[in-house]
Amino acid sequence: MNREERVRAALAGKEVDRVPVAAWMRLSAFDQDPISLAEAEVDLTEKLEP
Repeated sequence: MNREERVRAALAGKEVDRVPVAAWMRLSAFDQDPISLAEAEVDLTEKLEP
């Protein structure tokens, strides 16, 4: 089950392979520049995904 399938199944009340969660960190060092913020978001997502 990929992340989209997991979230859709959970929202539909169906059984999922694990609880869908999202982690959020404030990236204040980057949030004044949209390009830097986008790059930081991608880096963080790649580090946190299983």
